[in-house]
Amino acid sequence: MKNQILIIVLVLAVIAQGCNGNNSDKSDTPLDNAGATATGKFLIMSDVHFNPFCDPSIVDQLTKTDYKGWQKVFESSSDSSYGPYGTDSYYRLMVSAFEEMQKRNSNPDMIIINGDFICHQFESVFLQHTGETNRDSLRSFIRKTVSFVFLMLDQHFPNTPVLPVLGNNDDYCGDYHIQPDGPFLSFFAGQTKPLLRNMQQSDYLKTFSKGGYYKVAMPWDDKTVFIGLNTIYFSTNYANVCDSADTANAGWDEFNWLKKTLADCKSKGEDVWLSYHIPPGMDIYKSSKAKPCGAHEMWKQPYNDSFLNLVNRYSDIIKGNFAGHTHMDEFRIISDGKKLTSFVHITPAISPIFDNNPGFVEITWDPKKLELINSVTYRFKGIQTKGDNTWAEEYNYGKTYNIPAINAKTLAKIWKKMETDSATRAHYMHYYFVNNPAEIPTPWKAYWCGARFLRADGFVKCNCQ
Repeated sequence: MKNQILIIVLVLAVIAQGCNGNNSDKSDTPLDNAGATATGKFLIMSDVHFNPFCDPSIVDQLTKTDYKGWQKVFESSSDSSYGPYGTDSYYRLMVSAFEEMQKRNSNPDMIIINGDFICHQFESVFLQHTGETNRDSLRSFIRKTVSFVFLMLDQHFPNTPVLPVLGNNDDYCGDYHIQPDGPFLSFFAGQTKPLLRNMQQSDYLKTFSKGGYYKVAMPWDDKTVFIGLNTIYFSTNYANVCDSADTANAGWDEFNWLKKTLADCKSKGEDVWLSYHIPPGMDIYKSSKAKPCGAHEMWKQPYNDSFLNLVNRYSDIIKGNFAGHTHMDEFRIISDGKKLTSFVHITPAISPIFDNNPGFVEITWDPKKLELINSVTYRFKGIQTKGDNTWAEEYNYGKTYNIPAINAKTLAKIWKKMETDSATRAHYMHYYFVNNPAEIPTPWKAYWCGARFLRADGFVKCNCQ
């Protein structure tokens, strides 16, 4: 009898604990890793570049309305367009993307977002449509725009952990001008922290508010870590225009933090994913147009080479890299000159501003090993067909390239095959612009070399000789 009573008491205690856990605020009290499970599927999107000015007739109303009321304002618009090529994401395109992601996987393990939430030339377009020159008004509208994007995402995925990084357009100060320790970083950190859900996030607000980077522990395994970086500081275009007197070096501060973090992860036996906006390597488009033949790097060379050296050093624990920025569907392979060490999975954009079809990716993965098993890209057909709200599976990585997993070795196999096999080359080049038949990257050799050689000397040797 006593044993029965004891069992009942234990059961009631467990139930009570479960109820208390369900009522807790996940953003403030992350759940314990114990008991968390993963499905082995997650989503990646990048470069949303939401354009709140897509219907100029409602901009004035948006400025006077709290972002929580923006959906009603957009739905009242008579403009039902998804936008043309050459523009950033209209409201209906962004919502269509979220709806399709939800349709394909309503309960993914997580959603990785590789930066650029607001549209290009935000400040000048805001001035054009409002005539408002007050900086506080501009900042208020930027805050509402970013908050609205996350509100819509949260509506479609209320329980899914969202892992964001910053893009070069994401700041009050303008393109490539993210201010270290600035007010936008504090705002963005506070806005995104609740979206981490059950990710372990003790230092998130501190490091993100300082420089836009962070480390979180995966909830499925106590030996897996996700690191989000702010690679805008590494860019050849970066300048701190909002604080010209700033003598600190935000890029090296972040790089030193990354070195210490990776060393700590290695000492604890943790495996790591790295995620960021601008990838290392060449700006392939600019390099392909260079006269005479040469190389244009994405990052300043000291950052680029130091980062690649760091990835090579910790290749045993860094299981993959994720990036965006180029708006295209591509990959890059990292090596130390003797052996392959890692890879960069680059996700295409939602915004069709560079004549790409909008796209997102679903990944099949092994949660314990942090290994990518497969990748499927979905594309939006409505830009090409001018209004048809249709998404379709574009291609399945494993089936298209006949590989069992996605890693440095299998990507190098694809890369090598592109040199002589016209079908493999055609697949890669066709999918690069997310199946826009009017766009094929040329000359193909620059894009081929850029996938394999991430240092300027190697790229020039491959492409120019």
